[in-house]
Amino acid sequence: CTDDKLAHGILVLSDANAAFKLKEDPHRQQFLWIDDLDGNEMNTLLDKFDVLSTDAAASTELRRRLRDEVGANAQGLFKTAAKAKSAAAAAVKALPADATEAERVATASASQRRVFERFIDEKQRDARFEVDNLLTEAKSKDKFRRLLLALLNKPSGVAQDEVHFAASRASEEFKTKGFRAVTFSSEAKLFQFYSKAHQYAAGLWFEREA
Repeated sequence: CTDDKLAHGILVLSDANAAFKLKEDPHRQQFLWIDDLDGNEMNTLLDKFDVLSTDAAASTELRRRLRDEVGANAQGLFKTAAKAKSAAAAAVKALPADATEAERVATASASQRRVFERFIDEKQRDARFEVDNLLTEAKSKDKFRRLLLALLNKPSGVAQDEVHFAASRASEEFKTKGFRAVTFSSEAKLFQFYSKAHQYAAGLWFEREA
């Protein structure tokens, strides 16, 4: 197999740390980093699926939690919104034929919220597990501790020289499931939290330690 230097290709990587599995080739590689949806984009997506109506206070609170405690990853949000829409339709279909419109709306809304509550709980559980692993089990746990504290003070991203911690694609902590609480943007050259859920989990971890 030859590596044709004239070849051009585009790789779409759905995992923020997938770039660490690529062979380093800075002269030919160019990265385009796609962030999560912002609050307005997230609301637009949910509105298009007609889920978590902002008319209900409980649904509005779930939208806030998605934005602030989990993060609006487009792929995960799309799948969860579709699942919530389907679950709501099934719940309404199971109602008695004489159910009122108000009962149908309440049933659909409650069903949608349960789907999103489970999604939030699962994402936060996984993030807590990975943050704890990184701070207690990782070989470079002292460096990661310094990095996480720096990121809590500057969530937009921290440069390598700010924390004296070089990102290495050979580091298993950046690639192995169970340790991926942080990532390194190959485009911006910044350390960042792997997700909003990991930022939230790290904040809780250090609050408990204090």
